[in-house]
Amino acid sequence: MRLTVASQPGSLYQKRMARSLPERVLLLDDDTDTLETLREVLLFAGVPEVNCTSSVTEAVATIRCGFRPCVVVLDLKLGAERGESLLYWLREDFEDRTVQAVAVSGDKAGLDCLVDTVATRLLKPATVSELLSALAEAWASTNAASTVT
Repeated sequence: MRLTVASQPGSLYQKRMARSLPERVLLLDDDTDTLETLREVLLFAGVPEVNCTSSVTEAVATIRCGFRPCVVVLDLKLGAERGESLLYWLREDFEDRTVQAVAVSGDKAGLDCLVDTVATRLLKPATVSELLSALAEAWASTNAASTVT
């Protein structure tokens, strides 16, 4: 993975980007190395709270325990599970329609099916810069939705 975030903590780029990123992000991926790398990148970029989960069941438990993500970044293929099932749970069972999602997958057709379901779709391999832009876009759409009532 190519890191494109400025290397100096507290850089102007980092401060500017942090203002446009969500306060709380939930990562859902079955690859623990990817989770840890993304967690560190997001914390470095200025996201204050990043929670990592490796299954839909774990993500649901995390949310039920009180973590309220602003944006969920989810891998579509999680072994036997599908990442988007977390979105359906959030919107139907948990009745939270304010959480935005960024779907990540190597399957373009699978991403195309989610055009009306997620804020942003990223085709793997995605750069860190693309992920940060997708998070900012999802966060901006959450803010826009909350101000238009």
